[in-house]
Amino acid sequence: MRLSPLIQKLALATGLVLFALALGALLVVYHAPLWRLLENREHLKALLLAEGVWAPLSFMGLQALQVVIFVIPGEVTQLVGGWLFGTWLGCLWSILGITAGAGISFVLARLLGRRVIGVFLRSEKLLKWEKALSQPRWLLAIFLLFLIPGIPKDALCYIAGFSRVPLGLFLVVSATARFPALFLSSWAGSAAGSEHWAPVVVIAVFTVLAITLGWLFRHRMEKALSKIL
Repeated sequence: MRLSPLIQKLALATGLVLFALALGALLVVYHAPLWRLLENREHLKALLLAEGVWAPLSFMGLQALQVVIFVIPGEVTQLVGGWLFGTWLGCLWSILGITAGAGISFVLARLLGRRVIGVFLRSEKLLKWEKALSQPRWLLAIFLLFLIPGIPKDALCYIAGFSRVPLGLFLVVSATARFPALFLSSWAGSAAGSEHWAPVVVIAVFTVLAITLGWLFRHRMEKALSKIL
C-alpha cells in the first residue's frame, strides 16, 4: 500500500519534531556536564580516542547510519571525523562508513523491493536518476551523480539497488566520486580542531559556492547530463 505524499510529509515532519524534542530534553537534563566537556575540547577528544579501536568503528557506524537514514545530514559527522582523527584518517573512516551504508541501502532496496522503498522515495527527480542508471553509460552516470554537489547521494544508493548495476562496482565508483568532498570536509574539521581558520574559510566558501551554483544551474546540468548519458 502506497502512502499519499501528504501522509509521507506529515510522518517525516512528525519524526523530525519528535527527534528535536528528544534532543532538546537531553540537552536540558545534561547541559551542565556537556558544557564542561565542550569547554575543554582536547579533553573531550582524548576521552573519545581513549576507546581505541572502538572510536573509529563507532564513527564508521554513525556514518553508515546517516546514509541508510538519508534524511540525516552527513556533513556534520564528516567534519567531526576530521577533528577527531585528522584529515587523512578522518577521510578514510568516513569513506569506509559511508560505503558500508551505501551497500546496506543498495541491498535493502533489492531485498524489500520497489513497493516498500518507494514509500520513502517518490519524486520525479529521483525517477530521473533511476532512468539515468538504466542507460548504457550507467558507470559514468554513477560517477557524475555522486560527484556533483546538491544531488541526494544517500537516496541514490536505494535507487541504484533497483537497477542492474553490480553492487561491488557501484560501491567502488560511488566512493571514488565522493572522495573530493569527503577529503575537503575532513580537512576542514581537522583545521578547525587545530584552530587554523584559513583552510576552514576557504573550504566553506568553496562549498557554499558549489552548492549555490549547482542549485542555480540545476536544470542546465540535468539537460547536460541527459545528453552525456
